[in-house]
Amino acid sequence: MQNFGETMNILIMTPCGSESEVLQKHIDSIKSVEHKVSVVFVIDTYTDKATREILKRNESERIFALDIGKSKGLANCYIEGYKYFLKSEYDFIIEMDIDSHKKEDLLVFLEKIREVHKIIFGSRTLGKNESSVKRRLISKIGTILSRLFLGLKLSDCTGGFQAFSKEVIESI
Repeated sequence: MQNFGETMNILIMTPCGSESEVLQKHIDSIKSVEHKVSVVFVIDTYTDKATREILKRNESERIFALDIGKSKGLANCYIEGYKYFLKSEYDFIIEMDIDSHKKEDLLVFLEKIREVHKIIFGSRTLGKNESSVKRRLISKIGTILSRLFLGLKLSDCTGGFQAFSKEVIESI
């Protein structure tokens, strides 16, 4: 296992709905990363009972749920997760979907953080993409629209895997 030191206090934010089929594997994968990272699973009324039970079984100082109450959509989960981050002592936040990214992807991000990058974007389109055809199509359309209307030059604007320093988020 690679050791990235203890210099950065890193929070992984993962919106969590009905994820019981893949959640335990995701948690175990993150627990196996030697660098001390914390994970906040943002949940709301959309989050199913089985997912909540897995989160409760795994709750610790490093793994916890932020229940934001009534479901107002995925975007609201991200907003509330960022609000939590801004009030916290964490130095860096990583957005990470449960079912799209692996431990190896996280290790690359941790290495980039160590190299003092302040913004990091992941992409599902640069390597082997195991997403369904439907999901790839929706992502492609979202990326095309984002590039067209926002002028972004990213290969995957809907990837759900990016990292930002607190300094960057506070400047927005």
